[in-house]
Amino acid sequence: MHPRPSSFYPASASGRSTYLKRHPATALLALAFAAPAPAGDARCLVEAARAQVGVTLHYDPAYRSIPYPDGDVPADRGVC
Repeated sequence: MHPRPSSFYPASASGRSTYLKRHPATALLALAFAAPAPAGDARCLVEAARAQVGVTLHYDPAYRSIPYPDGDVPADRGVC
């Protein structure tokens, strides 16, 4: 793996500032993705997370071969 050039990823804070001034689209893109999610989305996410409590009953670190596409492990198994 080759090290990244210093102009690609500046190490100092002043270097990052200069980078963002030279590449304003990067700054705008970062801000667009940093915006908080609407409250309705957060509520939906919390409800979905709560619905998963108790569904996964066992952690299974074993390797499994699953079909592609649409393959999955059993719903009661937690995997990493």
